[in-house]
Amino acid sequence: MRPWTKIRGWFKLALCAAGFLLPGCGTISTYQTGKTVPKGKFSFGMGTAAGLFRTKSHMVGFPLELGYGMAEVFAGYGLFDFLDFQVKMAAATPMKADNESDDLAKFLKGGKASGGGSVRLAMAQERWGFPLSVAVGSGYYVGSMTESRTDFKTNAETFRRWTEIRDQVFFVNVSKDVFSWLTPYGAYKLYRRLTFNRTWVYGVPTAAEAINDTLQGYGAGVSFNVGRHKNTHIMLEANAIKDTDEPARHYQKQAGLGMSVEF
Repeated sequence: MRPWTKIRGWFKLALCAAGFLLPGCGTISTYQTGKTVPKGKFSFGMGTAAGLFRTKSHMVGFPLELGYGMAEVFAGYGLFDFLDFQVKMAAATPMKADNESDDLAKFLKGGKASGGGSVRLAMAQERWGFPLSVAVGSGYYVGSMTESRTDFKTNAETFRRWTEIRDQVFFVNVSKDVFSWLTPYGAYKLYRRLTFNRTWVYGVPTAAEAINDTLQGYGAGVSFNVGRHKNTHIMLEANAIKDTDEPARHYQKQAGLGMSVEF
């Protein structure tokens, strides 16, 4: 298969993820050093993480802290030596964080996934002779979460609560090869997050709102580079973002483990 055919296939995958608004918490993982994928090279990886999520809302019942576990897959390609792109899909499941979210987790339904893609531009690369690898990028991701309750006697839905998230992300990746097998990395992230909240009671809409927020945060991790050509990477990392106006009401934080390979 020609590289361009594969690229078109991955772009279609990203568009499908955005078009179907696959449900889940927003994805904030890094799983990237500051090194862009070299021209003509592919990368493929997967990761798993646990985190906490809280969405800001003026509707009763929405401001809650929800714990979650997440698994994701991602793939990238080097368009040029200084430019790469990545598509990502992630699936999440709720976990206990407090009494409210523990109760909510019993009623969450539907597919629990999110998806989107990003593009990065290399500003400096160690393979070019610079002391650090630095890349700037932008991405777009979508996801949603639904809670519903049913009267088991009549099998009729009595309540539905739905949240959709659309993230436009700007970020900077920085890394340094300490050894050929060890690369610490960090990321600064700026999110423009559009959140839609809706409720229905017995199928009748009762409340709706749209919130446009700015969140910023950081990610940090370490990549263990293994294999004969050091092209397999095992990454341990932590990420956190918070609302710039009301950080206690709107945030997301997680820690995870990922692995990727370039070929």
